[in-house]
Amino acid sequence: MKVLFVCTGNTCRSPMAEGYFNHLCRQAGAEWLSAESAGLYARPGSAPSPQATETMKRLGIDITAHRSTVLSPDLVQNADRIIAMTESHRSGAAALFPASAKKIRTLAECGGTGVGKDIADPFGGSLQTYQLCFEEMKQPLESLFLDLLSAHKREKSSFKIQ
Repeated sequence: MKVLFVCTGNTCRSPMAEGYFNHLCRQAGAEWLSAESAGLYARPGSAPSPQATETMKRLGIDITAHRSTVLSPDLVQNADRIIAMTESHRSGAAALFPASAKKIRTLAECGGTGVGKDIADPFGGSLQTYQLCFEEMKQPLESLFLDLLSAHKREKSSFKIQ
């Protein structure tokens, strides 16, 4: 299963989300689950912001190899879930890819905080701003991960050899 995180430039929020989500996957041994990220207005090939890199480094997660990617038809088609950082990202992605609109949600929806709660853009902010941004994303990312893990286990437990 592939999760695609979407933000604006793919150098701050979505790379941190991708890095942390993949970290959770590795910790759980969930090889069947992984994340990628993209930006609606990304400049392809840009490195993550230094503050995003440092925020993840402090958690033992290395995102230095990440390079920004523009949201594309291939990424959307290959994703099972598309998770947007804001309602504006969700509606923008849905407008670009209307056939995939049903698989696009906001990160806040994943954490139970509901529609309308955006993950603030830390771009240009201090390290503390990025750390606060990550803290805002952490619980919804963990909820999403646990929900997908639980659904996978339910699917496997209902499997019967014929």
